[in-house]
Amino acid sequence: NLNLEEDLINQTYQEDTTIKLTLPDFEPYKKVETRIQLTWLPFQKYYYKKNKKIVLGTDFPTINMIYRKGLPKIFNSEVNFDYLEIGANHKFKIPHLGESKWNFELGTFINDNNLRFIEWKFFRGSDPFIFSNPLTSFQLLGPTINTNGSFLRGNYIHNFNGNILNKIPLLNRVKLQLSAGAASILVPNQNLNHVEIFVGISRPFRIFGGLVKFGAYLSGSINSSEGIKVEPKLGANGYSSFTNSWDY
Repeated sequence: NLNLEEDLINQTYQEDTTIKLTLPDFEPYKKVETRIQLTWLPFQKYYYKKNKKIVLGTDFPTINMIYRKGLPKIFNSEVNFDYLEIGANHKFKIPHLGESKWNFELGTFINDNNLRFIEWKFFRGSDPFIFSNPLTSFQLLGPTINTNGSFLRGNYIHNFNGNILNKIPLLNRVKLQLSAGAASILVPNQNLNHVEIFVGISRPFRIFGGLVKFGAYLSGSINSSEGIKVEPKLGANGYSSFTNSWDY
């Protein structure tokens, strides 16, 4: 009898502590979407060499426009939305102070009659202690942000390229480079206002025939939902021999 009672108690305990995992149901739907992207390089410079056009770029910001349209009823498509995004980016040199790069974007859903969650605009969350490309991401944003409304974002970085640290005796032998920047994003329907700044030092190394900058950064931010935050970061910046420029 004692053995039977122990078996019943163990069985009841196992049944009570069993955790049942159920995945949420995903409602399938059909979508037909068209996307148009226009890029304008004002006063672009170029020349011809042996009937080949060589593009030199422009001294003015590059303008981008993206338009997405969810087409209803075509091939039984169930979505119906319009999304418009306007952006600009540019890089320029400051004599004796290095090079600056910036990126700006303004976007909104001008029609959301039938807009599914997967079609919303997403902003990737930040990685802890990893410094990501400051022109396309944020360092202290926290979790991934999404919106079915409007947003405004801006990113900026300036690389002094040794123009500051190379003028300090003894320190100039280490070949360190100083950089600093800022970023901000506003998402009204999420009540999100985020501003961050960063400063860091890096040094280029040649690895397997290519150039890579390894750097240490200190980032600080003020966020409408998380308050003030400060965090050290480590990052790597690659050099492209095709464009003759660093990733950031």
